[in-house]
Amino acid sequence: MKNEKKIFIKYLDDKVKSGKTFTLLKYILKKNKKIKIYFLMGADNFVEFHKWDNWQKIAKIANIVVFARKNYFTKAFNSIASKKLKKNEWLYIKSKKINVSSSLIRKFW
Repeated sequence: MKNEKKIFIKYLDDKVKSGKTFTLLKYILKKNKKIKIYFLMGADNFVEFHKWDNWQKIAKIANIVVFARKNYFTKAFNSIASKKLKKNEWLYIKSKKINVSSSLIRKFW
């Protein structure tokens, strides 16, 4: 099935030896030049995204997908990142809110 799309999940922080998102994304692109990267985050993190190292460069190499978090809709759309990033550099997903943190997801790896 040539046209089948697949999603791969890998834990790479140990290989990259960095906790910086930009460093990790550069590593992934170097190893896989033809892939499309989607960086998922909650709206609560998106509100603070402008404080991350190389945050604008992250948006250039990955599609930012922001998931709804309780009480963060207005804050996300009024954030510095939402105002400085181009409309095609990030996407807000209105969905049923599930209270799961990225820290909890990492525990499953």
